[in-house]
Amino acid sequence: MALGCLIANWLEAPGRSCSRVGVVVGRKVGDSTVRNRARRLLREVFRLHQWDLKSPVDLVLVARPSIVGKRYQEVEADFLQILGRAGLLRSAGGGRDDGSVGTGSSGSPAGDGGGER
Repeated sequence: MALGCLIANWLEAPGRSCSRVGVVVGRKVGDSTVRNRARRLLREVFRLHQWDLKSPVDLVLVARPSIVGKRYQEVEADFLQILGRAGLLRSAGGGRDDGSVGTGSSGSPAGDGGGER
């Protein structure tokens, strides 16, 4: 399924206790620094939202060239929208099982270009 800056492929993994992710970023996306940033963004979005999935899945995220220059919040919105359309997300009332608190769509994890260095 393709939407925005990424393509998602998945396979349900009922025998597993947690989901796994693989990230693919082709050379068409840009040079190595651009590809690595795209990879980090997609992994971080998955890390923060993996407990929002209904059941464990093996997920492959493929970055599209349109990911270049996008901020974390934009990538997160595309990720949540594509998983929502696929029916992989829990209902809006569902939360994380581990009691942790994520940044949400207004948060900004380290490495997104914000803040001082």
